[in-house]
Amino acid sequence: MPSLVNQGRVQGVEPPIDMDWLYPDPNTNLVISLMVVRAHAGDSRLNHWELFWEVRGEGDKAIRKISLEEARDKDHNRLNHLTYWGPVTKQISSTSRIHRAHKLPVGFISLASRGQLEAIARETQVMSPNHNGRLWNCQDFTTAVLHKAVQCGILKKETVDAALQTAACIQ
Repeated sequence: MPSLVNQGRVQGVEPPIDMDWLYPDPNTNLVISLMVVRAHAGDSRLNHWELFWEVRGEGDKAIRKISLEEARDKDHNRLNHLTYWGPVTKQISSTSRIHRAHKLPVGFISLASRGQLEAIARETQVMSPNHNGRLWNCQDFTTAVLHKAVQCGILKKETVDAALQTAACIQ
């Protein structure tokens, strides 16, 4: 399956706004979770998966996430592939999808380990969405990041495997 150049980023398109300047990742151990947002179609293979951790839990809440997005051109038209812009910090509103998503813990790790997790994601290839009749999506990307984190000793295999198994069954 061919990988996309530059993790699917389109030249001339700006990345999403990153609020890390306002909500920096704290120098403490935090829970890393796999977020599963159910697809409207009811097929678990179409559910959206991403990794996240809370960087601010009081007042204006914020999360840092590792997530693929639908690629768009400079006119905001949808393209037929996904993009990874890198880790992004976002503020959580009362209507954010995190409130209706399934959240599965995959680890409790330090700031340095979260930096390693982010580096793994930056090195993980974004693939073409459909090759030989098989859908490649955010689930494949997230699984690859988690498996590499286990190989590097950042996360525990048993915890990751249990979360992935549960996530795959969410309808």
